Amino acid sequence: IMMQLPDDAEVSDELWDELVECMKGRIQDKIPLVRAFAVRALARFAVDAENGDVVELFRKSLSSESNA
Repeated sequence: IMMQLPDDAEVSDELWDELVECMKGRIQDKIPLVRAFAVRALARFAVDAENGDVVELFRKSLSSESNA
């Protein structure tokens, strides 16, 4: 859902925050495909200054990822 929404979509901040937190948890999923989609969904937030923790989460996850 997150990946299909246009950048100018009208979504409440509360809903975005909830989706971001959910995807942050999915980055640690045991299924590689779920982790990959979580990273893709969060990628749109990695450029936002207020979501700097997303980039840090990417760095930590990348160092422990066993799949290409």
